[in-house]
Amino acid sequence: MLIWLAFLGAVIAYLKNEHLGLDVLHKYLPRFASLILLVIADLFVLAALAFMTKGGFDMTLDSLQSGWVSSAVPIPYGYVYMVAPISTALMFLEGLLKLAEDVKKLIANKALGAN
Repeated sequence: MLIWLAFLGAVIAYLKNEHLGLDVLHKYLPRFASLILLVIADLFVLAALAFMTKGGFDMTLDSLQSGWVSSAVPIPYGYVYMVAPISTALMFLEGLLKLAEDVKKLIANKALGAN
């Protein structure tokens, strides 16, 4: 349960933009450059989440197929590991929405001709 709680808590933190981040460059760059940096960061996050979703899915399937069961509680570890692909897939979907929002901001900023 603790593992599930931690992973699902990460999803909630991502939804609320409460994950740790470095915003030093973001604060000191002009608005347009800052928005470009934000879109690039979104793309890196999406790539990492896609990699983690695939890895979590493979790990879950491998654990379920092996039949590995917890010694303390008779639960297959595959059910424990199942939270990894679920939570990262949810964050990936939210990341797509964030990317779309940031691209809209970038386009609007460029249309206004602002720096």
